[in-house]
Formats: sequence, structure tokens, C-alpha cells
Amino acid sequence: MLTQNQFSLPKLIFHAVTRTKKDTNEFKPFSIKVRNFYPSANMTHKFESMFGNINERPAFMFNATFPIVVQNLVQSPISSKLLGLIHLKSDYMVHGKHNWLLPSDIEVTIESADDTLKGIIYTVVTKTFQYNKHTMTNTNTMLAKSPYYKGKAKSNMQADTWTELSKYDVSIDTARAYARASLDYNPIHLSSALAKQFGLPNALIHGMFNVHKICELILENQQQEYLSNFSVEFNKPCYLPSTVSLRCNNKLDNLSKTENQQKLTLGLFSIEGSSRFVKFEAQKKEA
Repeated sequence: MLTQNQFSLPKLIFHAVTRTKKDTNEFKPFSIKVRNFYPSANMTHKFESMFGNINERPAFMFNATFPIVVQNLVQSPISSKLLGLIHLKSDYMVHGKHNWLLPSDIEVTIESADDTLKGIIYTVVTKTFQYNKHTMTNTNTMLAKSPYYKGKAKSNMQADTWTELSKYDVSIDTARAYARASLDYNPIHLSSALAKQFGLPNALIHGMFNVHKICELILENQQQEYLSNFSVEFNKPCYLPSTVSLRCNNKLDNLSKTENQQKLTLGLFSIEGSSRFVKFEAQKKEA
């Protein structure tokens, strides 16, 4: 494991341009560790303005530590291009309290690279530590899609068997506000014209924005125990503008009725239910 300081932008660009790639069959796990890390003050301020207290929202770990994930990727010898990696899944485990206003140690490891029909699937594990205690783990699954793969995601997710809990609108203005809060300025989220240059029909909302909205609803219903061990799958892109429907697969019409539910399954669908954008699964923390 390489222990290093957080890179400046020019240093990130230098490593991205000069890195040496190796074939997937030569893959070995690659790890870095950054000590005394603080997330961007600009990010934390804007994120809290948009969603609330960062220390109550474990999914903020993805946003906070993403610069260190990028720092790992630009130094890694993985065979894929760094631009165009598709975020398939994000898992969160809370092991103890974490305060983002205090210094953190961040470890990022590319644990595996699996060659599949869809392309190369990477497993990237991020761990946070404070005062030598392991506080959180975020495992992300990313796909470098093969240009030869023509399969399509299932469009019918049987939304009619899910109970609607709430709905909200997302627009290009929503995406731009979230870009400022997350510092994720990927052009496919910010401009329909730019998104079309990448072969997309329109701009789309950041997948993590929808994850934060789901977590927001859980917190509003005082069900924090579901945010200690949860997983999100990104099923289909959510193009803008859209009205989305958050639905529950536990036959509940209100999250406040989850007292006897050990597992919670939520889905974020298009308003008519034909497409599912995000699947959220949580395991209730045992008392």
C-alpha cells in the first residue's frame, strides 16, 4: 500500500496521462492510503445546504472520498480508460461514528478486475479511519463496458407490486445544483447538448443524487438504523427532466411503519413505473 498526500489537480492529470496499463490477466490489487484528509470545505457547506448534516448521512462518504478514489485510479495499471466507467453498485457499512470535521485516514483498494461479457467489472473498496479506528466501508462496483456487448437492462421491474411513498421532480437545474455540491461536473449531467455528444439522448441526473434523496426520506421518518448497512444498485439512467416515484417493496405505505421490518427494499421508478433507476436495500441495525 502506498501512503501519500492528497494530489493536486496538476499531479492527478500528470499521473492520468502517464500511467502504464496492464492486461486484465496481469491484475493485482492496488492500494493507496492518504492520512489527515479533510473533504473540501466548499463541498461540505453546499452538501449540507442541500441535504443536511453530513455526519448523519453515511452516503456522503462516497462524495467526500471520491478525490482519493480518483487518486488511486490515475496511478493504477488497470487496462481500462478512466473516463466512461459506469457506476453499477455502491455498498455502505458503518462500523462506528465518523466526524468529517476531524482528520481522517482514507484507504482505497482496487480489489478485483473481472473480465465479463459486459466488460471489465472493477471492485473498489474505500475505508475510513479516525484515531486508528475503522469507521466506515464503501464498496463500489464499476464497469468498463465492452463495445461489443449489446445486451439491454430489463425495462419491466414490476413496479405495480411496489407501494408509492413519495415523488419528486428532477431537472437540469437540480443536476447543476448537485454538481456544485458534489464537485462532480461530468458534462453528461450538465447539458443535453454535451450529453448527446457522448451518445446519450439527454442529460441525466447523478445517480448519487437519487441515493441521497432516498436517505433523506429515511432520516425524515426517523429510521436511521437502516443507514448502517445498505446497498444501492443503479439500474437505468434517469434522463432530465423527470418526475420520479419512490416505492417500497415491503407492502408499507409509510416508512414509520417499519418497526418489525428487518430488511427494507426501496425502488426509485419513473412516474409511470416502466423504468427503475435505483434499487435500495438495507438491513436494520440490531440493537
